[in-house]
Amino acid sequence: MSAFANVWHIASWLMQRLTLFFLIALAASAAVYTITCAFAYAEWLYWSIIFRETIYP
Repeated sequence: MSAFANVWHIASWLMQRLTLFFLIALAASAAVYTITCAFAYAEWLYWSIIFRETIYP
């Protein structure tokens, strides 16, 4: 195995691990946010829509 192939293998392994970590962190943070909203410790997402002068909550 050449040095370049070894570095490429290590880089791809590292990127897979980082991606898996970030996906798990994103899922965990979404679950925690949902639980805090369910028990009224945080506000759920809320966007109002404005069409000309009319505001739709």
